[in-house]
Amino acid sequence: MRSRGLTFDHARLRQERLQRREQAGGGWTLDDAARRMGASETSVMYWEKGSRMPGPRHLQALCRVYGLEPWDLMPPPPEGPRLLDLRMRSCLTQQQVADRLQVGQSSYSHAEIGRKPLTATHARQLARLWRLPVDVVVEASKRSDRGRRRSEHAQAPGA
Repeated sequence: MRSRGLTFDHARLRQERLQRREQAGGGWTLDDAARRMGASETSVMYWEKGSRMPGPRHLQALCRVYGLEPWDLMPPPPEGPRLLDLRMRSCLTQQQVADRLQVGQSSYSHAEIGRKPLTATHARQLARLWRLPVDVVVEASKRSDRGRRRSEHAQAPGA
């Protein structure tokens, strides 16, 4: 499933739950999985079907319950991660990242989607937050900007 430019491996999620059910000799119903991760049974069903995607808080719970890393369920795009991918990998919301940067959520959101350039100071702060080299964050920011320009071009009149 693709949402917000992210890919979520819903089949892997279902496979993980069914594998645990088999290993345990039962249990691990949708309701059991939902209780373990603090979500509703309906949400887990939507995630497994691929009709919805978990947010950062539930992604973190999924990873904890199934012993996975976020990249296991949300692989980065082939061209490399964008700021959105790095944030989701860290299981943080835009507001949580903005708070760490001491900026407003909309200001960080604009950087994440490429509407506003990422400052060098913010790139260093994000690199520390995500425990990544600064150049990885800078490149992710550039990819975010390229994605915005492609979508603007596609929506331009006469394009």
